Amino acid sequence: MQKWEYMTWVVGYAGTGADLENNWKGGSIKYINGIAVPNWKKSTKSLVEELNRVGEEGWELLGYELALISNGFSGDPILLFKRPKP
Repeated sequence: MQKWEYMTWVVGYAGTGADLENNWKGGSIKYINGIAVPNWKKSTKSLVEELNRVGEEGWELLGYELALISNGFSGDPILLFKRPKP
């Protein structure tokens, strides 16, 4: 029987909410499996580069969910990945 391992990312945006295109390009991985990524705002890799990198490692993006914050607005997106266990 196939077994799976899972990974989550929380993606943060270093820019302002006013310019969505720049925010998308500037999106960086803020947390991996609940562990903070140091200096995430200074990452030089785009989100697409990071997605391609983990895809090469066998990870498949299952979907995403927008985290809700207390005032009812959506917060940072949470991405869920899986890959077969060896």
